[in-house]
Amino acid sequence: MPTSLQRSSQALFESAQRAQLSPRWLSDYGLMEVTFAGEKKLLFANKSELNSQLAAYLSANKDATRTVLHQYGLPNIPYCTPKTLAELESFFVQYQPVVMKPTMGQRAVGVELIKELKSLPHTSFSGQIFEQYIRGKELRYLVLQSQVIAVQEKVFAGEIYQPSASQRVSYPQSSWDDQLVRTAVQACQVLGLEFAAVDFMIKTDGVALILEVNSAPALWRFESPDQGPAIAVCDLLLRATLLHWEEHLK
Repeated sequence: MPTSLQRSSQALFESAQRAQLSPRWLSDYGLMEVTFAGEKKLLFANKSELNSQLAAYLSANKDATRTVLHQYGLPNIPYCTPKTLAELESFFVQYQPVVMKPTMGQRAVGVELIKELKSLPHTSFSGQIFEQYIRGKELRYLVLQSQVIAVQEKVFAGEIYQPSASQRVSYPQSSWDDQLVRTAVQACQVLGLEFAAVDFMIKTDGVALILEVNSAPALWRFESPDQGPAIAVCDLLLRATLLHWEEHLK
């Protein structure tokens, strides 16, 4: 079975074919070459040239993301990057249960739900961030150049999201929440992101908090949702990338 990256790469490759960019594979992990205005260019489904290195890092580093969101007053989940066990225990007592995540993790690898004080790690906290665990509805707002272009709900049965065990339900634009649209755009703007997915956790009382910001979302999930309208995300992203290249030719 192809990986998520392979499926996104194939969707982007087919988009480049439709745009008559003569794409060809350079690797088996998604790197491709296209021809634009007589020049050879590179495309990779897991990284967008529209995002700066700083912006991509800020969204990849969960501590940095939360720091920036807090600085700009955006709806943040309570979190802690403890230096001592006492600091971590104090956070746990106030916000239990908590989720432990690798600061630079992705695709839910290494994520652990901690429900008891005795289950907290007692040695090294390096490279970990702890967040209050919140159960609710998880929504993803996809932003391209300050415009929301797609919205999906992540549907899963367990306590912790696992990409391989989830379904994606696309929402028609008429069902998008105006406040979440504004917040998603603002989150991308303060992080300097031109293309990213902003994930919200909607609590049972209706309050929405930003769960994470992902500068490398799975493109194929929007092209082939389990339910709801399909969105030609690769075509939209590629069109924006071509305009970006065109600007640099002037």
